[in-house]
Amino acid sequence: MTVCLASFSREGFIVGASDRMVTYDGITFEPPISKIWLLTPTIVIMTSGDSALQAETLNLLEENIANIQPLSVKKVVDLYVECRNSIIRYRSQNAILEKFGLTHQDFLSTQKNMNFEFVNEITREIMAYKAPVTGAIITGLSDNKPWLYTIHENKTVDCMKVGYACIGSGGRHARLQLMLAGHSRVSSLSETLLLIYIAKKRSEISTGVGSDTDMFVMGPNFTLLNKAEIDKLQLEFKKISQKEKKALKKSFSNMENYVNKIIQESKESKTQDLSSKQDLKKSMTKKIKRKISQELMAEQNNN
Repeated sequence: MTVCLASFSREGFIVGASDRMVTYDGITFEPPISKIWLLTPTIVIMTSGDSALQAETLNLLEENIANIQPLSVKKVVDLYVECRNSIIRYRSQNAILEKFGLTHQDFLSTQKNMNFEFVNEITREIMAYKAPVTGAIITGLSDNKPWLYTIHENKTVDCMKVGYACIGSGGRHARLQLMLAGHSRVSSLSETLLLIYIAKKRSEISTGVGSDTDMFVMGPNFTLLNKAEIDKLQLEFKKISQKEKKALKKSFSNMENYVNKIIQESKESKTQDLSSKQDLKKSMTKKIKRKISQELMAEQNNN
């Protein structure tokens, strides 16, 4: 229940945006906390899904990268997946195995000595364990170029070719807006800033997307946009929305006039057709009467 999106610009910058909506224990709310997580001076993570699982994953991730140098964006992606899976294994262990005094390692190493039905039952429970749904955008600079990935549960997608990525319940709405605008990785920084903001605002139609907006720009340095900069984008978005409503209203009026004209022409055409049919009927009636009169006169003359 959220939206996060990021995009490249042709100048080599990365622009990102997110709302502040979070899900915790099945409840969604919007705290005054940014979801843009600056993991290193050049790598950013934005998350969707269960906030408790994400918080544990990010804390473990920070511990794991502490002594890794150099650190690439792809390495962070791989470590994020490993950390998430580690936490899910620990949770499933607590939920399923700990009541028997077992760890995952115990279960794997000693199951050959266990009752067959018990092993099958535990295996089924482990396989059926349902972890909360999570997603992430991981983007940043490494090897002197920008990188962009999305992660949905354990599935990693390289978004470098497309040049932008969207996740969360509002992700499809945001992605559609970028597609309709013809956005790509060769759009300018100014175009990208405005389109990312517009896509975020348009995604608010989706259930669970918050109205608050945080944005960042990453180039040589990381910059979180301030209120004045967000307000400027909001002003431009408002102008666009007003012009769209005005243009749509005018188009509705034009189409109404056009449709009414077609209906009127259709009615007039039917009236003309009816009049022509009536004239034809009268003409045929006269011809028939004249023919009958001629035949009667001919018969009288013969008599």
